[in-house]
This record gives sequence, C-alpha cells and structure tokens, in this order.
Amino acid sequence: MAATPVPHGAARLLNAYRFAGTLALTECRVVDIPEPATGISQAGMSRRQAISLCLIRAKLAGGEWAPNLMIKPQLSVPQLGLAFNIEPDALVPAHEDAFHWPVEIKSYAGP
Repeated sequence: MAATPVPHGAARLLNAYRFAGTLALTECRVVDIPEPATGISQAGMSRRQAISLCLIRAKLAGGEWAPNLMIKPQLSVPQLGLAFNIEPDALVPAHEDAFHWPVEIKSYAGP
C-alpha cells in the first residue's frame, strides 16, 4: 500500500516524536488512512477499517514498508460483547515496538 500525502508529510508530528525519542530519524513512513477510502458511508468506514487492520498486521509482522505513523485509523474495539468503532487521530508504532500508541491531537490558538 502506498503512503498518501498529508500536510507537509506530517513533519511537525514526526518531529515531535523524534524529539521525544519515540521515533528515529529513519522512521518516516506516514499513511493518511482516510485518503484512499473517503466518505462517511458504511462502505467507506469499512474500507478504512480494513486498511487500518492491514497496516497494523504488517507492522506487527515486521514489514519494512509498514508505516510509523497512521493518520485517522479506523478500529473496532470489542467491549461487553459489542463492537465499537473508534478513530484516534493517529497511531504511532515505533520500529522496535509491538504496541501502537494511540494519539489524540488538540490544538489551541494563542492570544
């Protein structure tokens, strides 16, 4: 799966994780999940969920092409016998981590 462009390649977000020591300089693969599967229909959401799951599995399997930053992944989380769809702002799996860190981005305008 080819990575799709995000504003400035998500450079500010990548730099923040590099500064924190979470991502190395070479960990720069970014995928914007909604880009290849647009729309708010059930079909669009199902497609985003399939893409997200494929990318997570690739990362867990050690795929070198797997992204280090996934923008707006669509996930299904089972709770009390029900499946709930969630969409974190991003998932950040560092190369050596098996865990994907969910990210919620908040922005505040200064005075």
